[in-house]
This record gives sequence, C-alpha cells and structure tokens, in this order.
Amino acid sequence: MKSLILILFLFALRISTAQTGSLNYSVYINTDDDVDTFALELNSRDVHLEYELTYDGTIDSIPVGVYKAIISSSERLYSTSLEIMENTVTELYINIEEYVNSETSEEDSISNGKTDEFVNVNWQFGTGLPLDANNQWNNSFDFSYTIGPDWRLGNSPFALGFETGLAYHQTNYGSFSFSDTSVFLDRQSFSNFSLPISFLTSIYAKNRKILDIGVKYNLPLVARMIEQNGDAKLKTRNVHHWNELRFFAHLGYWWGFVFAEYRTVRFMKSNYPDTPEFTVGVRFTIPLEN
Repeated sequence: MKSLILILFLFALRISTAQTGSLNYSVYINTDDDVDTFALELNSRDVHLEYELTYDGTIDSIPVGVYKAIISSSERLYSTSLEIMENTVTELYINIEEYVNSETSEEDSISNGKTDEFVNVNWQFGTGLPLDANNQWNNSFDFSYTIGPDWRLGNSPFALGFETGLAYHQTNYGSFSFSDTSVFLDRQSFSNFSLPISFLTSIYAKNRKILDIGVKYNLPLVARMIEQNGDAKLKTRNVHHWNELRFFAHLGYWWGFVFAEYRTVRFMKSNYPDTPEFTVGVRFTIPLEN
C-alpha cells in the first residue's frame, strides 16, 4: 500500500513538473532611474513568482497558467496579462520611451511625447558617385557642430526633429586640372563654411537613434576653390550658387552611422566642377549634451 502511494505521488509530481513553459522577453522602459534591471512579478490565483529582468532574455520552467505580470523598479511601471502554456515559449515585448502613469488615458499617452534637446559634434568621410568626367574619385570630409530638438511622437519610437549649427565641408577632386586635363595638380579642392538647416524624421531604439531621414539646406558663409601645384596656389571665391539643398539618410546606432546624401541641383557655377551629386560614407556623432 505504501509503495502504491509512493508511485502515485511520484507520477503526480512528474505530471506537475512537466506542465511548464517559457517566457522570452524584450523590455525597455525609459525611466528617470536609468536602471539596467527590472523586477517581474507573475501573479495568479495560486501562484506568486518573482524574477529579475535585464533588457532581454528567457525564463524557463514557469508553471502553466494565466498571470498578471507586473514590471517595476523603484515604482510600479507596467502591468499586463499573459498566458504560459505547456512546452511553449510565450513572447513578451515592451518598449516604452516615456513612462506614463497607469491612470493617464491612452489618448494623453499618445499626444504627450517628450522633447529631446541635443548638442552634437559630427564627422563625415565620404566619396562621390559616380566618378567625375576623368574617372577620378571625389572624396569629401565634413565637420559640424549641431544643436536642435527632437519631438517624440507619444510612446512610439518615431520623432520629428530640427537642427542647425556650423559646418565645414571639403571636396577633394582628382589631380587632373578641371580646366586643362593635360595639367597634373598637387591639390584641387573646394571648401565651404556654412550654416546648415535640417528637418528630419528619426527612429529610436533603447533611447538611441538608429535612423535619420531628412532634408538639409547649407547656407554658404565662406567658400573657395583651391588649385595648388608646388608652391603656386590659386584661391578663387564666388564659385557657387546659393541653392545647396540635400536629402540625407543616416543608419546606425548611438555614435556610428553609414550615410547617404543626394544633391538635388547643380551647386557650383558652370565653369567649375560640381560637388558630387551622390555621396556615401561613414558618420561619427559625439553627443555633448542629450
């Protein structure tokens, strides 16, 4: 009789332990605490479980059932319902850029996005496409100091932004003189200090930009063409129009990006080589304030 009871107990124990599932989670909640971990409570009528969450991971061996899940740090941040099913992985994805009190209406949470103000130092290294008329590469370098706001669209990862500042651009042409291809020059370049004005749409992930798409106008302040051969150097001003409008895209994360820019109309006067119509390269952004 004791053996039978023991067998039934072990059989019931095996059944109960087999009825578990897993929770695969990805959690990002932007809070003033700037925490890296959150507490997860799973509550049902008979079960109370507690776990520690990082940004993403998997929790195994959770008893099956329907739970009220509460995620918190120093305060209660988010709650939802989820179901753990036997031998099944349940997905939990939460991305909240700004915590909204649970008593706030859904309409308010959509309209009351936050504003990020930033000050950045940027470097760009690019090359022009296609090659110029002499099949030479036209490489470019940009340095800029930009400021501006991003208006976040509620709790979504999207933002609308504006930025301006000061910028320096330099295009290095090939060594064959654009005025006489039989002449080989040591240096041939165009440089431009400008005031950039940009309007852009951005996408954020974990409170960091991953994509910018926008349009930019560069107002020339000091611009010149330089032709140098040995000790002889010729500097020419008033070589450009006032219409440098560019579409741009930046794709990356935090400080490192690849970029592409497209110039819509001819910028240089007709007797000078134009800056590249299409430029691709790498971009580095150092946030000084964000």
